[in-house]
Amino acid sequence: MVWMPHWPYVSERASIKLGLDRIQKFLELLGNPQDKMPPVIHVGGTNGKGSTVAFMRSILEEAGLKVHVYTSPHLKRFNERIVISGSEIEDNYLYQLLEECRVIANENNLDVSFFEGITAAAFLGFSREPADICLIEVGLGGRLDATNVFKKPLVTVITPISYDHMSVLGEKISQIAFEKAFIMKKGVPAVISAQPDEANKVIEDYAEFNEVPLFRFEYDFGIEPEIDGSFIYQSDEYSMRLPEPSLKGLHQYVNAATAVAAIKLLKGVNITDEHIKNGISNAKWQGRIQPITKGMLFKMLPKNSEVFLDGAHNQAGAQALSTWLTLQDKNIKTYLIVGFTNNRVPADFLKYFKGNKCNIICSNVHSEPLSYKSAELRDLVEKAGYENVIAASDIEEAIEKIKAENSEKVRVIVCGSLFLVADFLIAN
Repeated sequence: MVWMPHWPYVSERASIKLGLDRIQKFLELLGNPQDKMPPVIHVGGTNGKGSTVAFMRSILEEAGLKVHVYTSPHLKRFNERIVISGSEIEDNYLYQLLEECRVIANENNLDVSFFEGITAAAFLGFSREPADICLIEVGLGGRLDATNVFKKPLVTVITPISYDHMSVLGEKISQIAFEKAFIMKKGVPAVISAQPDEANKVIEDYAEFNEVPLFRFEYDFGIEPEIDGSFIYQSDEYSMRLPEPSLKGLHQYVNAATAVAAIKLLKGVNITDEHIKNGISNAKWQGRIQPITKGMLFKMLPKNSEVFLDGAHNQAGAQALSTWLTLQDKNIKTYLIVGFTNNRVPADFLKYFKGNKCNIICSNVHSEPLSYKSAELRDLVEKAGYENVIAASDIEEAIEKIKAENSEKVRVIVCGSLFLVADFLIAN
């Protein structure tokens, strides 16, 4: 399995080239594979895109359907991003597709970005392999994202919108929502998850102007959590009790319900209540309050310790993670091992954990060169009001420092960056 592909070049991985002209020309030269793919569910939003896709995939596969999936970023290996008929793409086939794209780009002097290149390769692969449905996750924004090339998807989904990538998408929720809304298409039903009021207003206005039928959380569908962890999913046409989602956190109930809402809008597909229940129970998505119970790093910690990995890196993600943490046993000493890319404001993230009495360890993030160095991050965290903050050269040293301080069980949460989560998974 590859960590990064041979093309487009790794040096381009952090470059963002928003705009549809290049990708549309590129896809045209490739024979417009996006028009030959199985039917598409297109998923945008800020938080919960990957989890919502994971729930939908799980439900569809429980029903015996073949599913292509395109998500980003990856954690341990690039192949995670492109799933063909239920299996991560094989190295040889990935290389073949990327080579085909590379040759076309070079012959036509197209300066495609990293994301544009891999998106074109994924769509080429999806167009050539049989499946029943494609789940396509937006890379960044929506309006000018390389995935926004589908004329008539089956359904579009917009997960919760919050502050993220403001330098590109805008400083206000309304501006960010405007960018996300553009994946909606005339006459195509759109499932809208829980949103701030400002986002809802923009989405509703866009939908009205473009004749998009909306199916909105808390208006057209909703949930009612039960004491035993199950929840009631309810809409005007459908109501059922669903099991506790396999992914942890109260926010995952909303993501699961959003997935169910999208699935229920599909026509001509035989998906039973049992398929939905099993899909919600069995969905898998790494790095989302993911419990770790074995591995080299886990074994270094005191007996019965708890370890969780969460890719939360913006304010909404931090709020969801901290809400989950408030419901855990407060008698267990808790450490946050954090790392951030250098376009983040650590204080904005960590303010949500002030009431949780967490110990902070700042780590270098080896999977992301554009991250804060641990000593620099420690200084920023201390300026935010935390005391006795520790800097570690890597995730292994962070675990070693926790081990050195404790003989009784601890709780360790790795967060702040999906790349730091990847560091843990690789080292563990």
